[in-house]
Amino acid sequence: MFDSHSKAKKYFDKNVENYWKRSEAQVKNFSSMIFQRRIDIVENFLRRVRKGTVLDFGMGPAVFGSSCISQGLRYIGIDISPEMVQKAKSLNLQNAEFMVGDIDLLGVFRNKMDAVLCIGLLDYLEDPEQGILALADCVKPDGYLILSFRNRFSLPRYLRDVLKISLSVFHQCKLSWQKKAFFSEVHEKAFDYSTQLNPKLVHLGFRDFEVNYFNCSLFFFNFPLPSWIWRKWRCWDSQLASQRTRFLCSGGVIVAKRRQGDIP
Repeated sequence: MFDSHSKAKKYFDKNVENYWKRSEAQVKNFSSMIFQRRIDIVENFLRRVRKGTVLDFGMGPAVFGSSCISQGLRYIGIDISPEMVQKAKSLNLQNAEFMVGDIDLLGVFRNKMDAVLCIGLLDYLEDPEQGILALADCVKPDGYLILSFRNRFSLPRYLRDVLKISLSVFHQCKLSWQKKAFFSEVHEKAFDYSTQLNPKLVHLGFRDFEVNYFNCSLFFFNFPLPSWIWRKWRCWDSQLASQRTRFLCSGGVIVAKRRQGDIP
């Protein structure tokens, strides 16, 4: 079995500092620009949470910890990477709790969270449907689920897949017609909001959806940028990325509210 979930754990254990620098925009490259756009969207959605507790599943180095605490919210972060959890603890955030764990840990939070975050993680789960169900179960009535996803039907995704397959054929010669044609060390899944994510969340009792897309471009790989271009591009992306241009957007963020009477 292609265990992308555990491969992702190893990957993030080794890349804590790089991940942190990109999330804090300490480096100016295409990857950090995408990080900042995604952070902008999530923090805007988080402003709807007036009080209570936020559970951040797959928190990384507690990227959203400070913004939650500054809003007067309690923050609970979970990550499968011990190195990421250690980095989060080093921030010394008040009213925050961090733990190493996986999906099986979510049961203790059932119907207790005012908001649940799953940012940059859904793509790596072996069983995304099970993951969405477990996350949804943690949300209180009138609470929010905020998750990000790779855009399945997007030009950057198609180009990226073609490149990965080509490199795999050229360098490793491991492809066969019987195997699935996506061979990287970490298999990053992609989803269509309209046909896959929205119907699933509606079934789980969520309403009042909003989806914001980011990275409206043809690019799908990382490269350095001068600071002024980085800032301009981030601004342009916030204006260009939308439902109308989603075919050019590599990913998006969904916020959905769970209604009392709609919970299955």
